[in-house]
Amino acid sequence: MVIGQLELRKVVSLLSEIPEKTGREINPHLWSLTEFKEKIRLKYHFLTHVINSKLLFVIGNEYEFRKLLEK
Repeated sequence: MVIGQLELRKVVSLLSEIPEKTGREINPHLWSLTEFKEKIRLKYHFLTHVINSKLLFVIGNEYEFRKLLEK
């Protein structure tokens, strides 16, 4: 999941080596901060599942992510 203002093509390029290093497939979901907040408000199933799962951060950390959930 990417929260911010990036193009999908750029994100895919930046993450291209991650599957080999982690052994996990990467399927990026791109949302602006506004979209992310709206999905939280609506209890969007995918996001609810992610929030309640073990998280692996490529950039950022759990503290930063949890702060976004509070605002």
